[in-house]
Amino acid sequence: MNGCLIALNLIKGTEIWRNSLSGMGYNEISLLVVNINSEGEGTSHEAQSSIFIVASHGKVYGINSESGDIIWKNKLKNGGYELPSLMIDSTDKVLVGCGKLVYKINIYDGKTIWQKKVSTCLLSCSHVTMATHQSSLQNAFT
Repeated sequence: MNGCLIALNLIKGTEIWRNSLSGMGYNEISLLVVNINSEGEGTSHEAQSSIFIVASHGKVYGINSESGDIIWKNKLKNGGYELPSLMIDSTDKVLVGCGKLVYKINIYDGKTIWQKKVSTCLLSCSHVTMATHQSSLQNAFT
């Protein structure tokens, strides 16, 4: 909301933390919560239970779910300024559709593993929507 990501206690409604998402602007965001394997890579995330992946207009951030701190930033190369869509690929990778491209990103360090151009459209037809078989079934039963 207005350039802020806010975590609330669901029982009491009290604010746990607030992050102004510095550098992301005041546009809409896409949000994905990724549960972390406690045996993950390195030491910075071993105590965490999840990472928030926040994306807006060609940028993706990894946010520590406990503190709200930014863990990493990724300005999607050639991603343009479209609203990204997010989808979990595995326990440590996220797929990001932005502009005319799809990116595979490591959730622990934010590094792009690969990017693939999926559209050759010349005009403003550059929104990528992604779905898995499981998410499609879940939406059908909701």
